[in-house]
Amino acid sequence: MARASWLAPIFAIAMNFMLIAGQGGKVGTPNKVQMIVGPLFIVGGLLFGIVALFGVHKHGKRKILAPALVGVSVNAFLIVMGALPILLYLAQRAHLQPAIHSSSAYLLKDGRLRFSIDIPEGFRDYPEGKRVPTTEHVYIKGIVGGGEALTVINIERLGGLIPKNKPLRRENMPLRFSGEMTTKNWRGVNVDTIIAPVEQNGLRVIVYTMQIPLRPSAIQLNVGGPESKREEISHLADTLLSSLEGDTNW
Repeated sequence: MARASWLAPIFAIAMNFMLIAGQGGKVGTPNKVQMIVGPLFIVGGLLFGIVALFGVHKHGKRKILAPALVGVSVNAFLIVMGALPILLYLAQRAHLQPAIHSSSAYLLKDGRLRFSIDIPEGFRDYPEGKRVPTTEHVYIKGIVGGGEALTVINIERLGGLIPKNKPLRRENMPLRFSGEMTTKNWRGVNVDTIIAPVEQNGLRVIVYTMQIPLRPSAIQLNVGGPESKREEISHLADTLLSSLEGDTNW
């Protein structure tokens, strides 16, 4: 067992080269056999070394202690180095705070995009607002044609993932963009937010556009309403973000 302990990583490396050769020498994403066989040899080598060390008391140190210590050290080092990227990834992942739900709200669940969000009381579904194929949900509050701008919740799919630590910048926006670029808090994570005044049918509207890093697809949450109710619209955006649940690629 002591000998097998330090030979195990050598066999693991040799097996890895054999599998690569079997793929025509192409080095890329490891296949399933590589992902199982290599770690199996390494973990097995560590266990063999530990078992061998327990046998020193019974069989003596000769031909056991040195190779067993070498095997345990090498295999433990390889296991730590292999696990380190995973541990770093988990440490850097966004840890979302618990969602805050309202008992009076309607819980919208999107099974295809795998997210849910509270739609506050007073809003109603408005299928007529889905004017582009990427629009998934539209809810409105107010009277259509009532003389005042409607309050609108619009959710779009972005069709991809939002990379982490690459915020939107003003140079990414159209040349005549005059809105404000900031961030809002999505359960402890800052997300890109664009605040822009818009004129629609002679009415002044303020629109908050927030891009949420969900997976399998990011979404864009648009919240708009009368410019005179800017604080109310901002609070609505915060309420929606606090209830939004889904898995993030961050």
